[in-house]
Order: sequence, then C-alpha cells, then structure tokens
Amino acid sequence: MAIPTSYKYAIPTSYKYKEYARYAAHCLNIVAATKDQESRAINREMAAEWLKLADAARHPLNPTK
Repeated sequence: MAIPTSYKYAIPTSYKYKEYARYAAHCLNIVAATKDQESRAINREMAAEWLKLADAARHPLNPTK
C-alpha cells in the first residue's frame, strides 16, 4: 500500500510541539545569561511566541486539515 504524497513529509504534531518548546527554552536561557535589557525583552517575546506555536501544535483548532 502506497503512502499518499501529501503525507510523506508530514511532521508529527508531538515533534513540532517538542521543537517549539525547546526553542522557547533556549530563548529563556538567553534571557538568564544576558544583562542587556533590550536583548532580554526580545528573547522573552520570542519565547512567548514559540510557546504559542507549541500550544497551537499540541491543540490544533481544526485537526482534520
């Protein structure tokens, strides 16, 4: 049985979630390691966005698409 082309390169949702969460953690590690307030603020914002993506990957609004 052949796998449909549209599914050959699909990334499992759990993998996306873990990757996004790892990126968020990396940003927060940078926040802890730097003294520059602008860099800290930017990395906190980036971490928040990565966590939003992780949440969206873990709990998709329309899982049928």
